[in-house]
Amino acid sequence: MKTNKFLIRLCQVTLISFLIFHFIQCNDPNAEERKKRNDDNKTALLELIGLSWGSKEIGTVVDNKDGTLNYTYQLLQTNSWLGNKVISQKTILIRRCLIGQVYRSAPNDCQGTGTKDTVWGASQLQWCPTNDRSCEKDGKADPAISPAAKACATDTFAGKKWKLPSKDDSLGTLLSELSGGFYNTGSNYIAVTWLMESISENKALYARALYNFRDSDKNSAGEVLCKEDI
Repeated sequence: MKTNKFLIRLCQVTLISFLIFHFIQCNDPNAEERKKRNDDNKTALLELIGLSWGSKEIGTVVDNKDGTLNYTYQLLQTNSWLGNKVISQKTILIRRCLIGQVYRSAPNDCQGTGTKDTVWGASQLQWCPTNDRSCEKDGKADPAISPAAKACATDTFAGKKWKLPSKDDSLGTLLSELSGGFYNTGSNYIAVTWLMESISENKALYARALYNFRDSDKNSAGEVLCKEDI
């Protein structure tokens, strides 16, 4: 109870100081400098009483048992006293298997072709064979030209339309879980996929376990995981 009264009093003092500051700064030639000092003091105070905010990313994977996954990504604002607050959230439908793999419904896996050593037939595709901007349109992979994008665009699995995922899909957590067991390839396998964004003349983005996006040469060979095109 004493602690609660102390915090209430502390907040009252902070509020009064805040109002006095804004009243004074209207005619203060050093208002900007004073404001910066005040902001620094408020941040220090919030940290002292445990009210400073942090952030945290959470990815949740739900296996639909039909060759698809629901992936929900959340960005949270965190606080040790007040709990977490969802800043943004999105859910996308992802193919369970990489391009080139064959889904098996009975065991619910992607081992319908190939071997463990070939990641069960996963195709190795380039973002752009000529390693330039000829495979893109408006800064993104052109599905009519880019082998990686075309592989998703021409895929008809489950009667749906598919496309390359984006860096905004934040697939790091999803790919971490794929690395951990969906493909049963052993602990040394790291799941990756090309993304749709080009970032320079010869670099495009890809995602891998624990990393929402990194970059690589466009003519590098890589795996492709498709998301639903809606």
